[in-house]
Amino acid sequence: GVEGVEGEEVKLRATLKELMEEKKSIESSLDENLFQMKSMGITLEERLVDESEFPRTDIDVHSARMLRSAIRKQKNDHKDVMKKIEENMKRL
Repeated sequence: GVEGVEGEEVKLRATLKELMEEKKSIESSLDENLFQMKSMGITLEERLVDESEFPRTDIDVHSARMLRSAIRKQKNDHKDVMKKIEENMKRL
């Protein structure tokens, strides 16, 4: 019936709102981590070892690795939430 369709739409809109909030949260954390990495003076691709394959002494290698890992996870989470948003938008 009509109530069922309207109820489904209300649920979809609520789900979309939650997904948009999750997306915003991920983007905020990701921006923070990217800024932190930039302030360390490194990039996602930069080597963390020197020419002799020893950990670089000019950066905190452990922190850099932890940040890189967090950033990769956040990028994957962002991709997943964007896919869910798209799927839900199509159902509206």
